[in-house]
Amino acid sequence: MIAVLSSLISKKFEQFTGIRALPLKPFSKLDLPVSTHADMLLCVLDNRVFCYKDYFFDNVSLFEGLMQKNYQITIIDKDCKKKYPNDIALNVLVIGKTLFCNEKYTANEILTYAKDREYKIINVKQGYSACSTFVIDKKHAITADMGMKRALEKENIDVTLISNEGIKLDGYNYGFIGGSGVIIDDTAYFFGNIKTHPDFEKIRKALDNKNIKIFSILPNDVYDFGGIKLF
Repeated sequence: MIAVLSSLISKKFEQFTGIRALPLKPFSKLDLPVSTHADMLLCVLDNRVFCYKDYFFDNVSLFEGLMQKNYQITIIDKDCKKKYPNDIALNVLVIGKTLFCNEKYTANEILTYAKDREYKIINVKQGYSACSTFVIDKKHAITADMGMKRALEKENIDVTLISNEGIKLDGYNYGFIGGSGVIIDDTAYFFGNIKTHPDFEKIRKALDNKNIKIFSILPNDVYDFGGIKLF
């Protein structure tokens, strides 16, 4: 297994988990605080990775590492700009064979690929759909976004609703739970001490119900580093 995540946290992640980490370098076309975020830089469907053209050519060695694991790379036509909604072309939440995204701004290559392979596409207002949702498994998730909660529940996914508070992201009022960690096997790895979150008990209960343990990679408040893509 390889974990692809922000260069700001990749070394610590590898140190604490023993999982090989490939760091995502900053992308100058994204706003600096999110310029290394996996959920902004990559979308993964099956064995295909979608990415921006400029980011691909600036980080060829990263993508070569993924191609060595038999992943195919698709460069999207959409250009990236710092301001929303021109930064969300790749920000797609994938749960099983269902995609949740703001279709208007999602890369056409992703939508076409998904339709051709009979994925179900759910259009949502939340452009940061991947950032906003922490996936426990195909039937359980955590989010602070009411619109995402409604969309997920319509697909028979049980949702734990939490507050926007408790997750930090420099330059923004708050970060997202989906960017704060990942579940690997039976452990939820968080970028910070999730016990500091005001809705920790809700989060703990949702994870306990699936026998998921909690591990804090950092000792302080939880931080949104843009999540992790696993290969």
